[in-house]
Amino acid sequence: MKLLLATLASLLVAFVLGQTCPPGNQVCNDRTTGPRCYSPTTHQCCENRLLCGKNDGCCGNICYNPVNYCCVNSALVAKANCPNPTPSPPPAPSPPPVPSPPSTPCTRCGPNDRCCPDARLGPTCYNPSTHDCCENRLLCAAGSRCCGNACYDPSRYTCTNGAVTALPSNPAPPPPPPQQPQFCCDSYACGEKIYCPTGMSCCLTRPVWGEYIGGYCYNPSNSTCSYCPVYNPNHPQTTICPLSTPTCCAEGCTNIQCCHHYGTYDSFSCANSTICCGFDNGNHQCCDSATQMCQNDICVPKA
Repeated sequence: MKLLLATLASLLVAFVLGQTCPPGNQVCNDRTTGPRCYSPTTHQCCENRLLCGKNDGCCGNICYNPVNYCCVNSALVAKANCPNPTPSPPPAPSPPPVPSPPSTPCTRCGPNDRCCPDARLGPTCYNPSTHDCCENRLLCAAGSRCCGNACYDPSRYTCTNGAVTALPSNPAPPPPPPQQPQFCCDSYACGEKIYCPTGMSCCLTRPVWGEYIGGYCYNPSNSTCSYCPVYNPNHPQTTICPLSTPTCCAEGCTNIQCCHHYGTYDSFSCANSTICCGFDNGNHQCCDSATQMCQNDICVPKA
């Protein structure tokens, strides 16, 4: 009955957080990485806020081995210096073998994202500027290393016999800084796992053949999200253009107007001293605004 209630509770949390997990897994709303799926046979959601190994404890935002450390005022302390020492627990069992990475590829990754066959979460899209696929089997923050099924900071910890332990010169490191706030930038409410850091803007792609295909992050101080009148099922209908050439046309980004036909999406650039004429009938052309005007979708001399 307890197992059934735990499973139902995990399913409810997964539904609320929008996280779909493999059968038998549960979801942990990790405060450092967000909702993550995990197997209760190898991991636990420590204090319902941090994904750790099954036999680990948590201190602040860090998982630790209670055989070697204790947590005092949200800081790790070597076992020999812990107040009111308690009898040593039995030796921790050997870490379970790391399962082979799933063979199923990622789907719906962003244009600059990569796929990591994470042994805990399954195939997961990630941004290589913020994360690494450690040993091609574990998704970790950029600059981190992996030990068993855990990621760690090599400046503060080391991997010994498959367990993460603090370096002797720094037995009680401060909690890691919080991750930079991010916001969702895709058409599936982050089902494609496309995130933009604070200060960037999101450019959602327009529908192509009835399906949304994600979004792009860009810096609004030097770029803009421009609509592209290009009819191509393999070409997104929005793109990122520099502020100096903010208009997207068939030739690419330009600083002059784009003349296109709405029915066929054929397009070409018109100089700023001209007028785009005939975009409704397919005979679109550029009229000289000094000597011509557009009448009945054709260029005619001014009276």
